Amino acid sequence: MKTLTIKTILLAFVAIVGFSSLTKADDLKDRNIQYSVNSFVNKIKTGKSADLASILSEDVKFNMSRNGKIMTHGKKEELDFNKKNANVIQQCKVETATLVNTENYSLVKVSSIYEGFTREDFVTLIKTKNDWKITDVTTNFK
Repeated sequence: MKTLTIKTILLAFVAIVGFSSLTKADDLKDRNIQYSVNSFVNKIKTGKSADLASILSEDVKFNMSRNGKIMTHGKKEELDFNKKNANVIQQCKVETATLVNTENYSLVKVSSIYEGFTREDFVTLIKTKNDWKITDVTTNFK
């Protein structure tokens, strides 16, 4: 009886481990994309950017259209700006919408809705070996 109980427990454990390893690649992809997007949104909403450096590619570009001019900066400038503005909480509602999602590419619109205007960030993510990195953020105001 004791052997049967041990075998049953062992079989149940193997079944659980086996089923958990059957997680779809798409589920894993979505979680990794979601982590990067959530970290970006957290930076916008709460000013907490501890994970920001890890989700940005080394050659990321931030493009902002203002008064008919396009202002562009890279990773170092973005991290410096966020360090200076750490923990600044924005009084806005943040919404995300996935516009394109393929095996190696995703385009997500992040809308920060303030009273009187909306800031839209179009965030491009590319799959690297182990995770998803933000490679481009284009900002528009409306």
